[in-house]
Amino acid sequence: MLAALLVVGCSRCLTRGGIGASQSIARFSAADAPPVDSGRYPGTLRLLSSGHQLSVKAGPLRADVESHERILRVLVRDRISAKSPLEFHFMYVGLDSVSNRLVLRYFARAGDQREFAGWQVQIVYTLPSLRLERAYVEAVPLE
Repeated sequence: MLAALLVVGCSRCLTRGGIGASQSIARFSAADAPPVDSGRYPGTLRLLSSGHQLSVKAGPLRADVESHERILRVLVRDRISAKSPLEFHFMYVGLDSVSNRLVLRYFARAGDQREFAGWQVQIVYTLPSLRLERAYVEAVPLE
């Protein structure tokens, strides 16, 4: 039932948002879902300004992720014991020019910050197609 709702809801998002099915975060709910790893993206990222051409191109991807924020919660809770409510906020678009990857980072602040600051999800897309490749989830320690 949940999968059917995701497919119906996501088909509307995809036609309105201008992104393809291979780019939607809803793929994490599919049988052939991309991998989700614990930890941080292993490549070197250069943070892009909001006016950068690739940041602008990532706008529909951001809209897709933010309309499916529940999926971010599922990705984290499936891998990390997170008891706090998870409210994710967009942090940045990063570029790994060596590996031709674009990374969107989302962060949810921990309500009780005695152990760690919160949780992050990094969503990785291949360039130039912006095909969803994988995600990384991590509990972010206090610094």
